[in-house]
Amino acid sequence: MLKQHRDYFISDSIDAPLWRYMNELYKFESIFEEQALYFCRADLFPDPLEGTNTEPTIKIRPTVYEEATDNWLYVTLPMFESRTRKCVYVSCWHNNWTESKDMWNKYSAKIALKTTLNRVKYSILDKEREFLISCVNYIDYKKDFIHSLNAFAPFFYKDESYNYEKEVRLAVYQNYSHIGDHNFDELSFDKGLFIPIDVTRLIEQVVVNSSVNKEEFRYINYLMKMYNIQKRLSISKY
Repeated sequence: MLKQHRDYFISDSIDAPLWRYMNELYKFESIFEEQALYFCRADLFPDPLEGTNTEPTIKIRPTVYEEATDNWLYVTLPMFESRTRKCVYVSCWHNNWTESKDMWNKYSAKIALKTTLNRVKYSILDKEREFLISCVNYIDYKKDFIHSLNAFAPFFYKDESYNYEKEVRLAVYQNYSHIGDHNFDELSFDKGLFIPIDVTRLIEQVVVNSSVNKEEFRYINYLMKMYNIQKRLSISKY
């Protein structure tokens, strides 16, 4: 079982399944070929607010950090926040009892991988990293506060326009211990991380969109047959 960060974890009692919607076959294929889950670097997500603080949160900083200098508040702290976005890697999951028509359409998805939080936790084979796990909070970035001072808190908030995602996130960090180094920008930053998993333990079901052609379907079935889990394959009702 993975090692959970003490400040960011949710219990095994979360009821609804987790779904990973994928719009490209190679993303599904990589799970089998790499025997791993892909975690994307946070600053590479298309959302410009990813990992940032809200306007009200930034405005009250002089009150929160009363003894801080202007240079620390307006230069050093924003620099650290920008750097943190390059150190955090995220795996995104949709939390819902059933497959979602909105998620199929929004992401032009071909495949949906269904699992549970418990399956995810026990399928991850990396015992060294700390994993941050939490539901995403949907807020108004012009009106709402992020109340935690934890550097990783902003990665579990998104603009309320994304609330249809009902997202549960797993995150890990890399190079964070070097965030204050003068040569930080010269460090090597992977675009993503492959976290080793037990594939059969992770997958509860694979649902294929009806738009997938016969050749693609046969290949998906072939990949699953390699792990003797082809009976977990089904066709979407949408």
